[in-house]
Amino acid sequence: MNKKSFASTIIAVIFVCPVLAVTHTFTPTDIGSLKIKMSDGSLQPGDTLLLQDGTYSHLDKVSFTGNGTADYPIILKAANTGKAIISGTTEIRMAGSYLQLEGLYFHKAWASDFEMIEFQLDIV
Repeated sequence: MNKKSFASTIIAVIFVCPVLAVTHTFTPTDIGSLKIKMSDGSLQPGDTLLLQDGTYSHLDKVSFTGNGTADYPIILKAANTGKAIISGTTEIRMAGSYLQLEGLYFHKAWASDFEMIEFQLDIV
């Protein structure tokens, strides 16, 4: 393989594969860490925030920010559909592109202000 085709292969791998995508796993006792990861700007296309089974109580106000892509969204999801339960005061503000919520179950949850899920960043 010559240098030109090798370089082309490396460039194709970098731009086609989400080699840096990471799955971050959380349990109900990790709410503080989950809230930081959701909003600290470190999430990359293809990253997943995976919530293990259990009840995540009183998330309060939290931002879910990042910029995924159509092929590689950033996902906040339950490890097992319906088994990651969001309860108590919750206000999730989503800001960015290609952010997804999957398999979460909202039970005995209520908004801290007007909306439980908003599509804007400003938290007052």
